[in-house]
Amino acid sequence: MILVFAERSDEELFRQALAFARSLGDDDVLAVGIDDPAGYSPDAWGTALAGVTGDRRASVVVGPGTERGNEVLAHVAAMLDLPMAANCTSATSGDPLTLTRIRWGGSLLEEAQLHGSPGLLTVAPHAVAAESIELRDEGGFTGLKLRLGRDRLRDDLETIEAVRNAIGNDMALMIDFNRGLNLADALQRYHAIDDLGLTWIEEPIVYDNFDGFARLAAELKTPIQIGENFYGPRDVHTAIQKKACDFVMPDFMRIGGVTGWLRSAAIAGAAGIPVSTHLYPEVAAHVMRVTETAHWLEWQDWADPILLKPYDIKDGLLHIPNVPGVGLEWNEDAITSNAARF
Repeated sequence: MILVFAERSDEELFRQALAFARSLGDDDVLAVGIDDPAGYSPDAWGTALAGVTGDRRASVVVGPGTERGNEVLAHVAAMLDLPMAANCTSATSGDPLTLTRIRWGGSLLEEAQLHGSPGLLTVAPHAVAAESIELRDEGGFTGLKLRLGRDRLRDDLETIEAVRNAIGNDMALMIDFNRGLNLADALQRYHAIDDLGLTWIEEPIVYDNFDGFARLAAELKTPIQIGENFYGPRDVHTAIQKKACDFVMPDFMRIGGVTGWLRSAAIAGAAGIPVSTHLYPEVAAHVMRVTETAHWLEWQDWADPILLKPYDIKDGLLHIPNVPGVGLEWNEDAITSNAARF
């Protein structure tokens, strides 16, 4: 039997702890909810939890990887002389328990084994969920792109669920595999996420495998997005001819600058294919105004530290300054202070 404890007031952490426990393969899971974690000391909660652990003869005890959750379980470990691992991201049942955890004080993952029974584990909160809320609120954005492609499909599914629960159902969620899969893996993973209401699934396989993309586009309901590795407008034409995608997102560096973009946008527009941008948002914002099938502007603030006046983001919109040219001026002091000589 697996014992799970968490604070009832934090439904997301409770769900994460339950999902983690069920992933260990034991159908007998008992959840113990703490209604008022601040009402008693961690030592008091540890004493109560130690009693339940012994009475129920739990094989594993799972708790939230919060400061209080780690402290409570540490008291149980000390009282019952049991092994404990904190901030775990995954685990495989057995003796010993095989697990992956985040090391204290950072985000470095390490593999470990936990000998003895019952094993005490705390689950690392989904940092990506908190980050997604921060990004959403940063500019009032209505769409968010998430990088996936973890070793296990289950981890990708849990990440999508954590982010969706955090940002709600009204925000567009795009998924990017960044050419990290072969075609067989892409087919398996894409079918697993095809009913999750995603805005698009982006570039899972090597960029020039148009036949493979065509197969994915034909089999899936979720739109396929490609294009950051188009080398000139002819690649746009070829991809559309082969029905390799539903959306395109050219990259200025590879597509041929503004001229290459305008030629590509005309090809996509004639075919009715929505066009989004990839990087260089300050320049992309201008050409999106003259792109017939303009879709999403991909925003990054990476250039802000070296710009004299970065573009403004308000209510999810990029505001182009009313000045001549592109509207960018370099912060010469910032550039000079970061210059390197070769």
